[in-house]
Amino acid sequence: MRDAHLSGLRGCDGDAAFSPAVRALGRVQLLPAQNVDAQAQAVSLLCRTDKAVLLENDGCLTWGKTPAFAYEKTGVFAGAPIRVAYQAKRGIVSGVTVDCPLRDGGLAAALLEGGRLDPERFSSVCLWVAPDRADELMDWLM
Repeated sequence: MRDAHLSGLRGCDGDAAFSPAVRALGRVQLLPAQNVDAQAQAVSLLCRTDKAVLLENDGCLTWGKTPAFAYEKTGVFAGAPIRVAYQAKRGIVSGVTVDCPLRDGGLAAALLEGGRLDPERFSSVCLWVAPDRADELMDWLM
């Protein structure tokens, strides 16, 4: 089920815009941009009933009962589509997918798989895979 606020998202094509994993979260509300204290208060109230929230201008925030971490981001990198996904449990990255026709995503995935969820490690992978666009790639990986 989508919250009514989501219909106002620019470019949103109903449920087709969301992956099955996102749809499995159930209701996801869009919180409008506001000051940090008001946003924190609103999110704290949602934690009691929901599993995620969309923060206008910031993205999606999810939570659960365990410290496991999941990351997924799609968009455009250097003019080409990109999809990055991975999980981390106890700080160890697994299930890494980096799909982008412009870069060797398989190499990036192999370099990240099994390593620590650490910005320095991710940065070094970005320098190896995309030396000319390392900072931009880092924005996609973390």
